[in-house]
Amino acid sequence: MSADDERVNPRTLYTAFRLRSTSALTVDELVQARKVFVDLPEDMWGVAILAIVKDLADIISDGKNFYQYVRFGFSMACFVANLYLQIRILRWITLYVVNASVRRLQEQYSTFHTELFDDTLRFKSDVGEDWDSRFSLCSAVIAQQPFLGAILFLWLGRMLGEFRASRRLLWNISKLQILAPDTSSSDMVYEHELPDGTIRNEIIGVHQTTKIFLYLLVGIPKFGIGTYLAYVGMNWLTSTESFADLILNALALEFVIGIDEMILECFFPESMKNDLEVTKLAIIEDKEELTGNEVIREYVKSSILLILTVAGTGAYLLRFQQVLPNYQDDIDPHCGGWFYEQFEPLCNFFQADCFPFGHISTKLS
Repeated sequence: MSADDERVNPRTLYTAFRLRSTSALTVDELVQARKVFVDLPEDMWGVAILAIVKDLADIISDGKNFYQYVRFGFSMACFVANLYLQIRILRWITLYVVNASVRRLQEQYSTFHTELFDDTLRFKSDVGEDWDSRFSLCSAVIAQQPFLGAILFLWLGRMLGEFRASRRLLWNISKLQILAPDTSSSDMVYEHELPDGTIRNEIIGVHQTTKIFLYLLVGIPKFGIGTYLAYVGMNWLTSTESFADLILNALALEFVIGIDEMILECFFPESMKNDLEVTKLAIIEDKEELTGNEVIREYVKSSILLILTVAGTGAYLLRFQQVLPNYQDDIDPHCGGWFYEQFEPLCNFFQADCFPFGHISTKLS
């Protein structure tokens, strides 16, 4: 029998797997099958996957090299630190920043209703002009819902992008083949030498317990932190008390999202970054490219996601936000023209006499 006859037909193997998805495949079958290679995320979630599938597997298989223990221990310590920092910083932001901002805004809004409206809900215009907190409340971004809505749309879209990346990662993990129980743990990663002499580490399959461990360690925390961050971010942005702070708060939320990438970039050696770049999830696939109908379906899904983001932003602003429960959009109509004058420059373009010296009344006399 020739070498070509001994190769596993990729389509046959893929069909067989679909019919017996719970069955284990041998390492030789997985190495020879046609595969699609998916990059690991270059952040602490990717580090955790690599540490479990490669470093821990090597330790369990032989454990002869001390550097394996060092790399696995350092990687998992930093991964735990990443979880702690993201969760605790979100908790601190909620406690010391978001809740305080919500409290101040609610107090101002309550005073606005009690002091500037009578029992018949008629606005006291004479009192409103002299109200001390008028500018502060009018500057709250919730009073300018189109502006706030645009920022919330971008934030919600950003978080849905995170959820899509998380779902895609877990979906690819779920498509990894299950190795036979008697297969060595070190066989989960196959070192493939490419024609140009470089090495590609292919995660060709995992044991069932390893896959469950990846779900518990990567899947649940990643989705949980993303959900909590989306909730905190929506409340924080909605309770912002000035337009400039709205942009700054949005940038601060990006800082929290990037903690997992920052830890990898700042504290890990180049060897770990290189290993993440060359390590791929090897997914068995029986086709090389999408058909025209499949491309259309992908764009239909993306369109639906875009529509849901717009609808979700509107539903949150009009119904579900709890920063000012049952908000009637009654701040901006009573801010007056004087408020918008605060945002107009004192000088026109290229005005030469905008800043005169001396007191104006003295010069006129």
